[in-house]
Amino acid sequence: MSSVEGQGTTFILRVPVAAPDQTREEEAAAAFETHAASGDLVLVIDDEASQRELMTRFFERQRFAVRTAGDGRTGLDLARALKPRAILLDVMMPDMDGWSVLAALKSDPATAGVPVIMVSFVADAALSASLGAAEAVPKPVDWTRLRTILDRFRAADGDVLVVDDDADTRHRVRTVLERNGWTVREAGNGCEALDQVEMGVPRLVLLDLTMPVMDGFSFLDRLRGLPGCAEVPVVVLSARDVTAEERDRLSEADRVLRKGDASLQDLATELRKLDSRQSDTRAAAGVGEGPRASEVTLDELPIDRRSL
Repeated sequence: MSSVEGQGTTFILRVPVAAPDQTREEEAAAAFETHAASGDLVLVIDDEASQRELMTRFFERQRFAVRTAGDGRTGLDLARALKPRAILLDVMMPDMDGWSVLAALKSDPATAGVPVIMVSFVADAALSASLGAAEAVPKPVDWTRLRTILDRFRAADGDVLVVDDDADTRHRVRTVLERNGWTVREAGNGCEALDQVEMGVPRLVLLDLTMPVMDGFSFLDRLRGLPGCAEVPVVVLSARDVTAEERDRLSEADRVLRKGDASLQDLATELRKLDSRQSDTRAAAGVGEGPRASEVTLDELPIDRRSL
């Protein structure tokens, strides 16, 4: 402040210029760094604060890291920035409802593979599935059911190697497995599969039998002789009945299943069960490799060839 008698007084104010605000995606990306070490991350999009709080407490008890959004547009920004393990999405929200958010998520390559669970009083299961949602859970929430669903989307410790000469089959299997939390690698024949194994031992192998260059039988024989691969679970999918001689050759497979009438989702669930049992075996002190199941009843898990 300066003052000159007869002229007046001058006041000088210095106001610091604020730095440009971060975009919502930049803020979300920064927040992700704090949650990355917490394990699996889920995103809850719901306009009701009480529901977001309930979901947060529930998921944290299940050892998930949680981020929330109170509206659809913020939820989309967070989904793109965080790449969550799964998204819990309400339907009835102002400005942008859940169906619009779901459509935007599935049309964006950056988020199309993220499983979305619709959680709402109007969670129509058929409509949800037709728009690409993995599940629909009505409110009031059945927490036991929700926990079972989320267990499917926990990060797999490793990946699934899908070995099949049919590219369309590989694509369909890959889509379903990725929706269930797996990372997936592909091979069109046994030789390509061995190359993939050399780059990194997979957690599980899903194996077709009839392929050019190297068939499934030869690949399985070679796989079991590679370092670190003696106990990798292998699920064989056969489009036909296998002979007694072929069953002997498949003695090192953990499952032999026939492609029939069930959905690929059943296959994903079976892989998760097999992986869980294998993890328990590895963790048990003093437990050796043990005998493998040379054949499960071929009709135990039929797979619809049309869905492949």
